[in-house]
Parts: sequence; structure tokens; C-alpha cells
Amino acid sequence: MLIVALLTGIDHVLSQDELITVAENISRNSISFFLKNKTKLEILTSDNGDIRFFNKMVEYANKEFAVRMEKMNPNYKAILAQEQSLPPEMVLGIFDINIINVVLQLIKYNDELSPADMRRYIAGYLTRTPLQFLGLMQ
Repeated sequence: MLIVALLTGIDHVLSQDELITVAENISRNSISFFLKNKTKLEILTSDNGDIRFFNKMVEYANKEFAVRMEKMNPNYKAILAQEQSLPPEMVLGIFDINIINVVLQLIKYNDELSPADMRRYIAGYLTRTPLQFLGLMQ
């Protein structure tokens, strides 16, 4: 929740509905790019692909995320350091790796899922825990 608020320059705690809307908007361009390049991405990230490619995607996402965060809130590292026991770079790295993995999984099902469905799923991923997805928590 904190990361999404920092990303959008919002200065209050977002409601669940606000979080979902923000997350859907953030993922719009990423999903379009991934779907347009689906075949190449599947080859490069497959078991026989190039692990360096995935690492480069994460590295690029980390840099892009840091640039956006810096523009929206120059104090984001201090805020993350205060809120998390992990270093801010590690928190953002984990976040980027997970989002890339979610999108790569979703594009495997693009015949069954529309881009809007994918955005809703990513929004859910960003706003709910895995236990909530499994129905084990509210």
C-alpha cells in the first residue's frame, strides 16, 4: 500500500477501491508491451531462454521505478527505510521481480484473459495477500 501511494504522489492512505484503480492504471502500458512482444518474451524467459534477459528486465524496471519514485516523492527512500526493516533497494527489487513474474504468467493465458482482466488481476495482486487470494483470509 505504501509503495502504491508513493508511486502516484498521493499523500493519504488509499482505500481498497483507490488502490485497485491506481494499480490498474499503472499496469496498462506494461501489459500492452508484454502482449505485443509475447512470443519473444516467452522464448527469452523460458527454461531454454536467457537468464540474463530476465535479470536485465528486472534491472531496467528497478531503474525506471526509482526514477519515477524520485520524481513523485524525493523522500521515498527515507519513507521506505522508516516503514520497512529491509533496505529500500531490496523492497523495490522484490516488488519489480514479482510484478514481472505475474505479468509473464498472465500473458501465457492471453487467449482466456483480456488486457482488462490482466489489469484487474495485477491490481488484486498489488492490493491483496496470497492468503486472501486463496480465500484463507479476509
